[in-house]
Amino acid sequence: MKIINLPIEELSCPFTFSWNRPLNALVSSIKELGLIHPLLVWQKPGEYIVISGTRRLQALKELSIAMVPVLLEEDFTRHISTCGTNPLETILKLAIEENRERGFNAAEKALIANLISELPDGSSGKKDLMGRMDLLAPNIYKACLKACELGPLFLDSLACGSLDLENIHAMESFTQSAKEAVRGLFHHLSMSYQKRRLWLELLNDLYLQGGTHIEKLLSSQPFVALGRHEEAVGRDYLYSLRYPKLTQYLKERHKLIIEMGLNAKTKLHLNDNLEDTRPSLTINFTSPKELILELQRVLEIAQKPCFNQLWDLPWKDKN
Repeated sequence: MKIINLPIEELSCPFTFSWNRPLNALVSSIKELGLIHPLLVWQKPGEYIVISGTRRLQALKELSIAMVPVLLEEDFTRHISTCGTNPLETILKLAIEENRERGFNAAEKALIANLISELPDGSSGKKDLMGRMDLLAPNIYKACLKACELGPLFLDSLACGSLDLENIHAMESFTQSAKEAVRGLFHHLSMSYQKRRLWLELLNDLYLQGGTHIEKLLSSQPFVALGRHEEAVGRDYLYSLRYPKLTQYLKERHKLIIEMGLNAKTKLHLNDNLEDTRPSLTINFTSPKELILELQRVLEIAQKPCFNQLWDLPWKDKN
């Protein structure tokens, strides 16, 4: 190896989506002390590939530094020709090991998986690399390849954490425009993994129930009006979208409770057939005296036929 200076625009890197990690400290360090550790670079015919130092490269670009000191690995070609190893396999193995300590975000994992896919199927080296990147689960590996097909916007969302590989896998059957609509929703709302999973369950249900146009649904007024309100993307809201008729029944039942004079609410305990299997009534009170009064009302109303309506689902189609 030898250290040389190269124009920064001549350096390329297969791992370009690591900006969800703050670079401020690294930029300040390089500005004050200079680049302490040169980038490790592999020279291919007409190309310089950064093996280790992707974040340093990004920081140098932010500082508008034109020439970059690099450790040029000239022994790769000779080493590869001697042992018969695939050049891509060699570069990936070294790059993964050099960057393992800092970790890889989902976008970087997808980009690496896309490079691994270029190796011959069945080779021991390919399986070894997939193991190093935790890509042996077929759905994750497939989601990585799909993410690269979807393009920079999806990789950007993966890098900043507003999308994950499980989401990519769950959206596999969606049209391209539907995927873009979902990505936009997740990116806009910055929701948790759990919320994203709930949303995709809902959208997948709607998609399978008759090809609902997801992109039209997500551009409709109720969704546009969501904003960033946490309660708007909660389980109750998703439940009302997923089961509109059942939600309407809940409203009717609550109205009946009010008409009965109860300061209470009920909760559904549904089985797979959407049947309420464990009726419950929650009484609201602010003092022991109020509790006694509410219990007396419940005992009186429980003797009336109308009380049973609280748990009788009056329709056949409960979707």
